[in-house]
Amino acid sequence: MQSRVPFSDDVVVLIDGQEAWRRSGVTTNYSVGLAAIAEVPAALGTTVEVCPGAGRIGRPRYRFDLVVPIGGG
Repeated sequence: MQSRVPFSDDVVVLIDGQEAWRRSGVTTNYSVGLAAIAEVPAALGTTVEVCPGAGRIGRPRYRFDLVVPIGGG
């Protein structure tokens, strides 16, 4: 099995287009498939976008429209 080289990135989370969270040097723990946990204030009906590689042209944005509560709150 080939080992993966750690890769770090800047990640931004937007709530309805406004920056709510930013972290530099985010790396993925491949054993659990998790890079970081961002706790942000997002109510039902808001749009959450996760932007890895923030500031670089052509990087993907992952968009979610919250229609059900997330977490225990």
